[in-house]
Amino acid sequence: MVRYLLLLCLIAGMISAWIAVAQQVKMVYAVTHIDVIPPPGGLSEINKLLLQYAADSRKDPGSIRFDILVQDGRVNHFTVVEEWQSREAFEAHNAAAHTRAFREKLHPSLGSPFDERVHNLLQ
Repeated sequence: MVRYLLLLCLIAGMISAWIAVAQQVKMVYAVTHIDVIPPPGGLSEINKLLLQYAADSRKDPGSIRFDILVQDGRVNHFTVVEEWQSREAFEAHNAAAHTRAFREKLHPSLGSPFDERVHNLLQ
């Protein structure tokens, strides 16, 4: 029981510290919806492209989190969830060569334009 309470206190302290840091640094969050038209050969090449983009993006300075989700039951609908240390880090990522190359390679397969929405923590 004591171990459980200590663990809860530790987790609560970590969350509080994370929120305090986020408020000071003004982290940026981006959620991007990507819909593609599946090519005749299937989605394997698009999936590889998305996975490589995520791997490259996680190496960018200021990247905290970078995940690509696929919608359940709609395997051609993806959501990119990003967390950046600052607006500058996010903008540098968008200007990076690997980001521009990813968007150029994916463009012919898009079923609709990128739907990118940028957020900050509510304070």
